[in-house]
Amino acid sequence: MPVLGAAKLKAFLARAEAKPKPWQEEALIKTDSQWDGRRVFLYDHARGSGKTRLMAMMALMWMKQKGIRCVLVVVDRCDLATQAKQEFADFFAKCYKIPVAKQKTEQVPEVLQVSAASELQQHFDKLTEDSLARCVLVVTLQSFPHLQTTLPPALQEKTLVVADEVHRSHADRAFSEELQKAIGAVPRLLLFTGTASDRRLRLFGVREGDFFVPFHAVSEEEVAKRGMIFQLSHYKREFKQIVCDTTNLEKVAREQQLEPRLLQSMKALSNGTPAAIRLKAAVLWKEFQDTRSSLSYRPQMVVVAESRDMVLSYAEAFKSLAAQHEPGKVAVYGAFSGKLQHGDRSVDEAAYNLPLQGMLNTQDLHKKSDILVICDRFETGYDNTAVTLLGIDRRMFGGEICLGSK
Repeated sequence: MPVLGAAKLKAFLARAEAKPKPWQEEALIKTDSQWDGRRVFLYDHARGSGKTRLMAMMALMWMKQKGIRCVLVVVDRCDLATQAKQEFADFFAKCYKIPVAKQKTEQVPEVLQVSAASELQQHFDKLTEDSLARCVLVVTLQSFPHLQTTLPPALQEKTLVVADEVHRSHADRAFSEELQKAIGAVPRLLLFTGTASDRRLRLFGVREGDFFVPFHAVSEEEVAKRGMIFQLSHYKREFKQIVCDTTNLEKVAREQQLEPRLLQSMKALSNGTPAAIRLKAAVLWKEFQDTRSSLSYRPQMVVVAESRDMVLSYAEAFKSLAAQHEPGKVAVYGAFSGKLQHGDRSVDEAAYNLPLQGMLNTQDLHKKSDILVICDRFETGYDNTAVTLLGIDRRMFGGEICLGSK
C-alpha cells in the first residue's frame, strides 16, 4: 500500500474539513509509513495537544484508506467514554462526507458507547452479518473479559484498537492478552498517553540503543507555543504552605526514641486530621471566593487530595463552609470512587453526591459543581474549561506534603 504523503494527507483532511496541527499531521504520516511493519504504536502527547481529535482523525483515515471496519476506543472509566463518544460523533458528523455515487456501497460509520460485554458482542455480530457496516465503539476495558466469542477471521485485520490514558492501569500485558482473546489475533494498538512511564515505554515503546522511547511524542512546550494550553511557568503563580504544629510529636519521639522514619510518618498523618483539613479547606475557600468575585463566569476549583478518605473530609469541610457563608449556592462534589468507610459510617459516592442533582439540574454533576475534590479519579482526561483554581494536598517530591493553590 503506498505511503501517505503530506500533500495527500492535507488534501484528504481538507475534503473532510479537518485541519490537523503540525504534530498531528506528523503523527498521521509517520503511522501510515510504518503501518505494515508495526502492530503497536505509543504516542506520548502532552495535555491539551488534541489527543482525542487525533484519534478521530486516525479512525477516519484508516477507515477510508485501509478498509478498517471497527475502531474500538478503549478508556478506563465511564465519564471518559461519554466524553470520547461525543467528540468522535461530532467529528464524524462534520467530516464524514460520502459522494452520492457511493452512498449505495458505503455507509456512514456509527459512533456508539458500549457499557456491557453483551452489547459489544451484538455489534461484533452485526459487523459479521453486514459486510458494509462500520462503527466506532467506545468501550471500557472491563468489557473484554466477559466476551463469549472472538471476532471472525475476516474482521480481525479490519479492527483497530485505540486506547487513551495508557499510563493508567489498563495498559499492561493483561490488557493486551484480553484484547487478543476478544479479537482473535494480535490486535493493532494505537496507545495514547500524556505521561509515558518507564514501564509503558518498555512494554509498548520503540527501542533506541539502551533506551525505549515513544513511537511519536509532542512536548508541552510545543503545544503551548500554539496557544492550545497555558504554560504555567510564564504566569504569576501563588503557593501557600500550611504548617501544622508537630512540636508534641517531636517531643514524644525523643522520649520514646522513635525512628526518624516513624516520626516522619506521624507528621504526615497529622496533616490529614479533620482539624488540619478544616484549616486547609478554609484557606482554599478564601482563595476560591476571592477569585470567583473577580470573574464574569462561574469558575470551578479542583482540589487534589492524598487519599480517598481525605476527599470526603475535604468535601465535608467545604460543604460546611458553604452552608455557613453561602447556603444553597455552592455545589461541592466529592469524587472518591465507589464505597468508602469513613470513620464509623459507610459512604457511597453516587448517593453522597445525589443531592446535587436538585441544585444543578444536570447529569454532569462533577463538571457543573463549583468545587470538585478528587483522588486518582479525574486526575487525567478531565476536560472542563471552567477549571480556574487548583489546590493540591498530597505527598510531593521528597516525601513532604504540600498544599498549593493557583
